[in-house]
Amino acid sequence: MKLGTDKIQTTGAHSNLDAFYGPYNSVEDACNNIPDKYRMIGLTVGIVTKNGNDISNLEEYWWKLGTSDNELERKVEKINLTLSILGNSVISTEEGVFPTIRFNIEGRSSIQKGLLYRVQGNSEILLNDINNLAKGDNSYSITNLSVSGVYTYRLKVIDSSGTYATNDNGDDHIDYTIRYGGVSAIYNFT
Repeated sequence: MKLGTDKIQTTGAHSNLDAFYGPYNSVEDACNNIPDKYRMIGLTVGIVTKNGNDISNLEEYWWKLGTSDNELERKVEKINLTLSILGNSVISTEEGVFPTIRFNIEGRSSIQKGLLYRVQGNSEILLNDINNLAKGDNSYSITNLSVSGVYTYRLKVIDSSGTYATNDNGDDHIDYTIRYGGVSAIYNFT
């Protein structure tokens, strides 16, 4: 039998068209009410959470990789933000001229805030919370420089779920090397 030939095709279907969708009161409730012979990879069910007698949330669970009770897992939508450098990651300025880092944020999540760190050795020292970031191109002036030198600054962006944005390499940050006050040599502090 060809895969999918026993499916019903509808137009204007709702997510709960499947009789097994539920909603159920718990994962255990869903597992107890869906016999093994009707389970298949990809089958989705709705699980409600209640606040008193009121439904407060409906979350979808599915059998993603197998069909046993312990393989029913919550669907997690991948909507992470991505973070990339605009322009150069090495910035040189004269003393008294504060450097500006430029970066881009993309993705479907809402932005909670940015975090700016100075990196010293293996340590990150939090310097500033950066609020009012937007999707697209952003810039931020680093104003807490007072001594000539070479510094590494690290930017992290957090989405509304508390997840860090990632760069193209999968890192949760982007780094900038700042040469402040006419320093010509670049030292790697990381």
